[in-house]
Amino acid sequence: MRVKVEVSIWAFHDDVNYGGSPGGGPPGYDSPAWQVKAMEEADAYFKILRERDGCWRLVGGLVINKRKNPGKYYLVRIFIDPEHQNCGVGSAAMEFLWRRYVDARRWVLDTPSWNYRNHSFYEKAGFTKIGEEQVDGELCLYVFERWMGTSR
Repeated sequence: MRVKVEVSIWAFHDDVNYGGSPGGGPPGYDSPAWQVKAMEEADAYFKILRERDGCWRLVGGLVINKRKNPGKYYLVRIFIDPEHQNCGVGSAAMEFLWRRYVDARRWVLDTPSWNYRNHSFYEKAGFTKIGEEQVDGELCLYVFERWMGTSR
């Protein structure tokens, strides 16, 4: 299976413009093997396509895992080619998730504390910061959740 990992690399390398380390990203972001493993082991791995000039292009991806609690989902990863950011692609991807997972009562995700662009995007999508997790001396993750409907 051939995996196009370049979109993930471009997306995460662009984070250097928002406080990230040069050439960095989450585990496996630059690994075709990680992408294949995620496709095999995650509950869902969606590709994000965008039509331009009559041609569909791969511009990102979503990785989803269910949690043991019924109705709880974890957004493992979303990435979008920087060339296609800030034009509604990410928001459309999130709307796809809300329609696809009608049984979801709660969504959870984490993102680096330094990435204010991500924080803003997730808040716009209805997420609220609920905590912080210190991964190591350098990396702190903010944990976000979104409750669907009026469930809590």
